[in-house]
Amino acid sequence: MNDSSWFAKLLSDPVAIATLVLALMTAILAGTSFWIIRQNYKFREKDRKERLLNEIIKWATDIHYCTNPILRPGENEKVTRFNILTNLINMAAIDEYIRKVTKIEFSFPLIKEVDELTTKAFLYGCVLQLSLESELREEWRKAFIELVGKEKLDAIETAIKQDRQAVSKTIGEYEVSVRVLAQKVVSSCAEIKTKLLR
Repeated sequence: MNDSSWFAKLLSDPVAIATLVLALMTAILAGTSFWIIRQNYKFREKDRKERLLNEIIKWATDIHYCTNPILRPGENEKVTRFNILTNLINMAAIDEYIRKVTKIEFSFPLIKEVDELTTKAFLYGCVLQLSLESELREEWRKAFIELVGKEKLDAIETAIKQDRQAVSKTIGEYEVSVRVLAQKVVSSCAEIKTKLLR
């Protein structure tokens, strides 16, 4: 009887009814606001990741095209190599940015592929630099030794001195591996984008 009298008292008091309705509406509004903020955050996060993936795809595509030697009429192989090397050097800052972003935002397979691509592109630049005999040669030698060791450097330098065809073969191997890795990075990014859009 006590419960029914409490309910009857509540119904007879318009201020109590208004307070109850207001409290209920406030709870619904708070829940809706929370849901909207959460959805907005998810959308922004998804959009940010998609933008980063597009940057990585563009970077990998640029590396792929940068390492594609095209001999123009009247241009010798040395000039083409120099142009490729210039493009690789110009991309060095972007390489580091992409590496950092990938490590922070994405999972291991893509991190590994990006690291492999940046390393191979750098080694390719080192081999090109060593074959060009320019004033930056010593800096490239040191960097190459740090990355792969003196034995590998000695083998490449010996090949450069003894056999120009061996140099072209080594450069060709790096070109191919850089292009393959670039394609791998692009396809991994496309796969991640597909999962994001679901």
